[in-house]
Amino acid sequence: MNFWRTGVITLSDGRVLLLGIDGLDPTLLTRLVDNGCLENFSEITHDGILGYNKVFVPPLSPAIWTSLATGLSPFQHGVLDFIEVVNVNGKMKTVIYSFSVLKEKSIWDYLGLYDYRSIIVNYPLTYPPYPIRGIMVSGFPSPSQDMAVYPSTIENKLKNLVPDYKIEYIPPRELTSISNLRQIVNRAVKSMKRRVRLWKYLVKTYEWNFTSLILTEIDRVQHIMFGCDFCYEPLIKLYENLDRLIGEILDTIEDHHADTIIVSDHGFEKVEKYISLPAIMESLRVPYNSSTVFGMLKSKGIQKIVLLVTKTNFMQSLINFLVKMNLFSMLDKVFNPSIGQVIIQNNFSLKLLNKDRKIVTLLKNALLKIKDPKTRQNVFDRVFTRKEYVDYILNELLPQKDLDSEDIVNTLASFPDLVVVPKSGYEPTINRLPELITPINKGGRITKTGAHCSTRTSRGVFIAYGPRVKKQTHKRYVEVGVLDIAPTILALYNIGQPVNMYGRVLNDIFNIKGQTRLMSRLVLKDKIDRLFGKSSMLKRKNKTS
Repeated sequence: MNFWRTGVITLSDGRVLLLGIDGLDPTLLTRLVDNGCLENFSEITHDGILGYNKVFVPPLSPAIWTSLATGLSPFQHGVLDFIEVVNVNGKMKTVIYSFSVLKEKSIWDYLGLYDYRSIIVNYPLTYPPYPIRGIMVSGFPSPSQDMAVYPSTIENKLKNLVPDYKIEYIPPRELTSISNLRQIVNRAVKSMKRRVRLWKYLVKTYEWNFTSLILTEIDRVQHIMFGCDFCYEPLIKLYENLDRLIGEILDTIEDHHADTIIVSDHGFEKVEKYISLPAIMESLRVPYNSSTVFGMLKSKGIQKIVLLVTKTNFMQSLINFLVKMNLFSMLDKVFNPSIGQVIIQNNFSLKLLNKDRKIVTLLKNALLKIKDPKTRQNVFDRVFTRKEYVDYILNELLPQKDLDSEDIVNTLASFPDLVVVPKSGYEPTINRLPELITPINKGGRITKTGAHCSTRTSRGVFIAYGPRVKKQTHKRYVEVGVLDIAPTILALYNIGQPVNMYGRVLNDIFNIKGQTRLMSRLVLKDKIDRLFGKSSMLKRKNKTS
């Protein structure tokens, strides 16, 4: 199949750095830049472009990082969370996301087709690392904290270089004191420094055309302290240390004249209260269960076993065979034989055994009516049916676009029946708690004060800086879409946009030459109408490619 919209490809010598900072909040970043707290961020936003990365709700990191790397919508890549429990005719089947989600679909895979070399460090959903033209140090989730590298021949060398390198920084779940808080920040900073040290060695030692580095520590720390009143000063220290590392990163690639794109996957806000989905189901007298298999797979030990055995193609095929044979469904019946009407799949999605539209609508309306007894305000901002969520994604991310992909049709069937989006300040949870509870425990310990659940946090950071970035003195803030990043990076190498990428090339931000695009659009298959009925808002234009 011809994936490209171009005819003759003219290769470019330009280089690109994609720097991802998980959870970097645009509002806090802008405030600190305006106050003169972040010298390096201030310089690059003054000389480059500062804006927002518009993502979808709920802003879940696995889905967003996958869309950034592939240029595909969730309906194409099929990822909403790290683990998915699929309900098929009342039986639960479990899908475990790993490197196979990104393999042969990502920016670096397309670049490899044209002999461009990439260095990828800590990109989510790249465990175990797979063969690329270049070097890959995998990111979370992983079964252990040990470094995993392709090619494996340089793994020992890198481990000796950074012996204390960990794939993931996991802070404690509770804040008990100011000294505990400072310790969390210090450990996060050390983790970021180790990651940057490894990346710097790779880009200085090995040949590369494209590189990506993802820092996740900001997100992990903000979950603990973002909404805590006495945490503000340590949080600023964390951002200041990040700013210094930004300076190191840009100094490292200065001689390469590379264009730099900095993105975050979402913003952050204060958690006022948890919303317990099990408690709500009980209050509505709706039979429910949380998949036992899902609970088992949340265990680090189980994840380790599963991800280790899926390293080989043979074991991946075996796991897929066991899924098809309903092994996980049988396990779930053994450990939790009472399957309710609703399966709480994760913090944001519900599966219904009965697909009757009236039942789905009744549950949706009941959820929308739930109020906080203290404020008398609704706790949910939006509750999407599957059809409504399809329309939302298409209208938000792919306006005026016709789609064509068997993958879209196939992944839609596995999507949740209801997707909940809370009001700002609330976070849904799968845990059995009182229906609404604050993050403060009875003993006064703070368990979690930051979240990215609401529509308010569905904007991340976007910064463009480099020799091909257009100076825009008249407009400081721009808005780009999460699907725009991948086709733009390919365009910076004069590689035409793959036909299954529906974002736009950011020609208004970058000086891009030599690109020829065929503006063909393909038709969405009739199967989608059969899934949702002809009343769907999906617009089908009878065009051919």
